[in-house]
Amino acid sequence: MAASLSRLHHISLHVTNVDKIAYELVSKFKFNLFVARLTEKSKQLAFRKGAAVFSSNQSWEM
Repeated sequence: MAASLSRLHHISLHVTNVDKIAYELVSKFKFNLFVARLTEKSKQLAFRKGAAVFSSNQSWEM
């Protein structure tokens, strides 16, 4: 039996240009960047506005 979903936890976006989506979320929708991780193969950013959380991921091939 499926469990009922009372609220959405987060939304994850896999994008080709994480900097563009970051600009849009911060400037147009007033989200705050609260965590960033940069590795050799990817860039991950997370944004928060109240209870809403967006996670964005960009990966590139070496």
